[in-house]
Amino acid sequence: MSSQPPAPQPSPQAIKVLLLEDSAFDAELLAEELRAAYPRASLDVVQDGEGFAQALRRGSYDVILSDHELGGYSGDEALALAREHAAFVPFIFVSGVIGEDNAVDLLKRGATDYVSKGRLSRLPLVLERAMREVAERAARSNAELRLVAAKEEAERANLAKDRFLAVLSHELRTPLSSMSFAAHLLEKVATVPPKFGELLPTIRRNVALEARLIDDLLDISAITTGKLGIKPEVLDMRDVLGQVARTSQEQSDQKNVRLVYIPATEPAWVVGDDARLQQVVSNLVRNAIKFSPAGTEVRLEGHVDNALGQFVCTCTDQGVGMKPEALERIFGAFEQADGEVSRRFGGLGLGLAIARFLVAQHDGSLQAHSDGPGRGATFTLRLPLVQAGADVSADRPAAPAEVENAGKRVLLVEDNRAAAETLGLCLEDYGWAPVHVETCAAALAAASAQPFDIVLTDLGLPDGSGVEIGRALSRRLPVVALTGYGAAGDKSATTAAGFVAHLVKPADPAVIHDVLGQALQSWRRGAG
Repeated sequence: MSSQPPAPQPSPQAIKVLLLEDSAFDAELLAEELRAAYPRASLDVVQDGEGFAQALRRGSYDVILSDHELGGYSGDEALALAREHAAFVPFIFVSGVIGEDNAVDLLKRGATDYVSKGRLSRLPLVLERAMREVAERAARSNAELRLVAAKEEAERANLAKDRFLAVLSHELRTPLSSMSFAAHLLEKVATVPPKFGELLPTIRRNVALEARLIDDLLDISAITTGKLGIKPEVLDMRDVLGQVARTSQEQSDQKNVRLVYIPATEPAWVVGDDARLQQVVSNLVRNAIKFSPAGTEVRLEGHVDNALGQFVCTCTDQGVGMKPEALERIFGAFEQADGEVSRRFGGLGLGLAIARFLVAQHDGSLQAHSDGPGRGATFTLRLPLVQAGADVSADRPAAPAEVENAGKRVLLVEDNRAAAETLGLCLEDYGWAPVHVETCAAALAAASAQPFDIVLTDLGLPDGSGVEIGRALSRRLPVVALTGYGAAGDKSATTAAGFVAHLVKPADPAVIHDVLGQALQSWRRGAG
């Protein structure tokens, strides 16, 4: 029984071969072996270094065959030249003088393989292996190129998506600002017949709802790209829950749902982002009220579990409840308990996904429980407490002192005239003296022509970005952003440009008033 491997069958592949051989007889033998294995092969034969160099410059080859000893030229020189000009083309020595020792050295320097002229029958096997390696290398290279292209395309798509969401946010928030400011003013000065008394609060509530939907879209986008972060400080969760209970009262009254808040009986110090934790708890309470029928109760309760070292917050309702299989699904983006709930109550299904992500960022947990449809639900938030003995007093921000702002001049930069007019009226109502301009150039010209105490500017302006206003003026007076651009990158840009605060539209006029006052106070304190 023969132990020889079967001879390879002739390949239909058309290959182009360059042969460096100064013996016509040996070249003819090689040509016969080559064409027996590759009937469609084309062969260029050169006999010296000059011809070899010209051939490499002239054409592209699938494989190079070379003798090692040539008159006036060596295979070593040929290998070096081939690796320089055709680095990925297989280079096979066909020689009668190569031994094992120098063969290993040649392979280390880049030769693909070698064949002894006394065993030319090996040539088809060596060629087949070399061509297979070339094909595999080409496949890997193509795969790598496709991966790089796919990564670049994904990055371009992400940038396009971020740009779209940023523009969408700005375009939606600006008209919402106008409605919010107008509703605020009318509630203060207009006499509305009792029959229509709920119209203005309804407008204000729906503006806030639309703004939350925009925030959720931006937050879920930031989560998927790893750009949603937190700003930790030491805080008492009783303050967080108390604030949420106060701001949620109007929604519960409007829905005729009784909101019961039971605070923790002892301080509940945690390390967290105040605004983000309010967002989490507010989401739980809003959902509970939303999914509760009139006449029922929503219970928000906090307590300290010293045994586990945790603050525990529970939000319990008597609403629609959930099936067991929905308890985890509701924390997925764009998910709700079931289709019927989605049709009845609406919403994007983003709030709980964002809430759980934010809780995880605080090293906490957020779980849901329900005894079934129609039997209500309980959401339990757990956060690690600050270790005993930690000095928390220095970390708590001091309450801002009241600042007399009457008559303080505000340079208001806003290209939407309706929003500017209503905001200007709101600022005047709080005692400020706004001067309105619509462009970056007009803002810089106004700041040069007359004194101002503070600047309140949009970012998306017709002739550029309001960030440039901050760069130009922030050393002279405090600059606050009021804009529809609220992504993390936008806030980082304003901070880097010297802005003292960044408000996202639609902001409540009372909040704008407070932020302007605090910014002016901080500026005076720093200047003093």
